[in-house]
Amino acid sequence: MLDVAFTRQALDDMLAARDWYRAVSERLEERFRADVAAAVRRVALSPLTWPAAGVHRRRCLLTHFPYALVYRTDAEPIRVVALVHFRRKPAAWKSRR
Repeated sequence: MLDVAFTRQALDDMLAARDWYRAVSERLEERFRADVAAAVRRVALSPLTWPAAGVHRRRCLLTHFPYALVYRTDAEPIRVVALVHFRRKPAAWKSRR
């Protein structure tokens, strides 16, 4: 299993989404956090499995929420550069490193 690290911007994405779900329901927040953790595990186990999202980038969809982890495969640890909501500015992360 490979190491996975979040960039500051990706961590901010995750915290903002987590806070939004927490405002709706603590149970929903817990489910969101578990879904993000499961996606991180999938990426760590098999980073090249997920579809390409640009040069040296891939995206892994969350199972139960409308988000994807966008991560770089050209560095170790693998770097998550964004947690992208499907319906909100899906290309905003493209300039992130």
